[in-house]
Amino acid sequence: MKISDGMWTLDGATLAEAAARVEQRSEVAELGDKSVSILNFVRQHPEGIRAKVVVERFGNDAYQYLKRLSEQGRLLKTKRGVYAVPDRPPADLVEEDVDQEAICATCGEPMFLMEPDQLTHPGC
Repeated sequence: MKISDGMWTLDGATLAEAAARVEQRSEVAELGDKSVSILNFVRQHPEGIRAKVVVERFGNDAYQYLKRLSEQGRLLKTKRGVYAVPDRPPADLVEEDVDQEAICATCGEPMFLMEPDQLTHPGC
């Protein structure tokens, strides 16, 4: 979500797109530049990409980055030497205390990305 002219709006055309942007901002905050670059490069190949291609683009240490990202659950090793981004973030990177089923007490719309004790959308 983002604030524009005092109004909260989704940071994307759909809820899924907004969630993807939140995840990408989180990655930038938690990972180094090279890790984020490799993740974004692999994301451009949803069918998966060979480690050799990643190494040609980012250098020999890309093997270590791929291994670490895979161990963290940010990448899947779909078969020998092929990596892809999982459909969903790893469970240990998802905040479990967010209530995805909460309903705004004022307007009745779903509450997403809410604060722990928040009962209404900002502005409702």
